[in-house]
Amino acid sequence: DRELATKAGIRVGTSVADAVRDADLVLIAVPLDQLAAVARDVVSSTADHATILHAASLQRADAVQLETAVANRVIGTHPLAGSELSGFQRVRRLKLAADSR
Repeated sequence: DRELATKAGIRVGTSVADAVRDADLVLIAVPLDQLAAVARDVVSSTADHATILHAASLQRADAVQLETAVANRVIGTHPLAGSELSGFQRVRRLKLAADSR
């Protein structure tokens, strides 16, 4: 996936911190059991003005095991389209619904 993304002209970081350091918008799309750790890394590596979304479907901070400080920075969304297939080569178009509370 890294090689395919690079060939497609997408900058690929070597770590979460490297990938999001200068980002204004971050979408976290990882398996649910990895969300809390990745969100923690993203929050600690981005500027305060960065918008951070997750596509884990579940919205409540306790359901996705986010600490309060992390949950205050991460907006839960729900993917509206997709498939059972994974990997960069399967990406088509992504639509998200966000909780505006």
